[in-house]
Amino acid sequence: MIRARSQPVTSELRAAILELIASPLYPYLITTTSRDLPYTRPVICVNDGFVIRMVTRRGAVKLRHLARNPNASLLWCDAAGTPARSVLLQGRVEVIDDLAAVREFAARYAVKNPSRRRGWDASEDTGRVVLELTPTFCRADWFAGFVPVILRPVDLLPNA
Repeated sequence: MIRARSQPVTSELRAAILELIASPLYPYLITTTSRDLPYTRPVICVNDGFVIRMVTRRGAVKLRHLARNPNASLLWCDAAGTPARSVLLQGRVEVIDDLAAVREFAARYAVKNPSRRRGWDASEDTGRVVLELTPTFCRADWFAGFVPVILRPVDLLPNA
């Protein structure tokens, strides 16, 4: 197996990557269809380090994709920077069907992005679930020049 060339993972680079994924940018969730094609949708999210939580409607197509294949990717693109930076996280997604988790997500999202109001009341919402991506791989581009920063589970998860 050929490993991608990477910058050394310094605490400064790790912090810069975490800062980007915690910003109010909308990442794209990439799942796999029944025909093994990528399916991409923008999502809202909150994060605990590199563990990402998203919310979606109970009938969303992405839930059917994840039921067949729980592996997915999230892609953030920060076009405001020069050069534009991006972060790709790959991992496994767990569906959390719990009203308390939906409420917690809504409260945390309101703090993360106070200017954006969602058109739903999480206090009584039973039509949504939380998706939690636990990462196994991260590629961050243009954080340290042309060569990407590659993070593996030992860099991504505190107990890996």
